[in-house]
Amino acid sequence: RRYVGIAQAPQTVGAMVERYVDEDAVPGQDVTVGGLRWQTFTDAGGDTALVREAGGVTSLVVSTLPLEQVTAFVGDLV
Repeated sequence: RRYVGIAQAPQTVGAMVERYVDEDAVPGQDVTVGGLRWQTFTDAGGDTALVREAGGVTSLVVSTLPLEQVTAFVGDLV
């Protein structure tokens, strides 16, 4: 089963990752999408997330897809 979830909220990156990915999510290498830097996180269940904070709002895209596909999806949004 595959999915992509999107969330935005005036919360910290840590709070968003804990809520939508996993409290034990592991940070990975940052990626640049559309000229913007995004943090990456993964969890033991196979989720991958791209997360970015700007102007007090955190945007998060989480998916069961591989990082390259999540990055391409985010690129279509920005």
